[in-house]
This record gives sequence, structure tokens and C-alpha cells, in this order.
Amino acid sequence: MSDFPLPERPFPGLEAFREADAAVFFGRERDIERVVDLLNRARRKDAKGFVLLLGTSGCGKSSLLQAGVIPRLKLSGERAAA
Repeated sequence: MSDFPLPERPFPGLEAFREADAAVFFGRERDIERVVDLLNRARRKDAKGFVLLLGTSGCGKSSLLQAGVIPRLKLSGERAAA
């Protein structure tokens, strides 16, 4: 069972996956964990600056962030607050 609700359309076509598509966004778990870990380490060290996600056009950067990283960060924040 997924921690995220299922979207109305499980396949967005050529559009990027959105946060609402988190339940059907899969196959990028390692990439998601790497970005989340990097962001968490930077936050713990009170780092200044930004994290750059670089890739060719169409490789899935927006989907990775919107349907992968952001929902995981929100979910971990909810669990930490509980």
C-alpha cells in the first residue's frame, strides 16, 4: 500500500509528474533518496546556497522533484512532527 493517494490519471503523457502523482511515480527511488539526503545534510549543517539538479531536457528533473522529492520531504516532515 502506498503512502500517497492515487491520482486520477496514472500516466501524464508528456507532462511532468506532479506531487499528486507520487503514488504512481516509481523507478527513481535511488535518485530521490540521494536528493533528499543531500537536502537534509545541507539543512542540518545550516548550509548557505542552493542545490542544483542538472540534466538534459526531458530526462525527468521536474518529475523527480515534484512527484519524488517534494512528497518525500513532506511525508518525512509529518512523521518527524508526530
